[in-house]
Amino acid sequence: MIYVDNGNDGINNDTIFLATTGMNELINVDYISIYPNPASSEINVQLKKNLNARYDFTLTDNLGRVVLNQPLKLKNGQATIPVSALSNGLYIVQIRQDGKTVYREKVVKR
Repeated sequence: MIYVDNGNDGINNDTIFLATTGMNELINVDYISIYPNPASSEINVQLKKNLNARYDFTLTDNLGRVVLNQPLKLKNGQATIPVSALSNGLYIVQIRQDGKTVYREKVVKR
């Protein structure tokens, strides 16, 4: 909640309620990294631990539409996701580990 004082000694002041998108509420785990950002042809996902867990990769466009949703196929802790067919723009990468979201990051496709 934000209280706005219009300078009228407390008369006719406004209270504004803000909602968040949740984007900053998630703390990303430190064992997952995504590169390059911006990306042009592919996004690389690097995992440093928990390699035997099941990971799912979702890519959402800036309108909230899921454009890609697939299990991560890890090889030596790394997976490559082709994105060359996607339109340029801002996307949200979400990675779930055993059904729980553990990573969410903004990625630019150029």
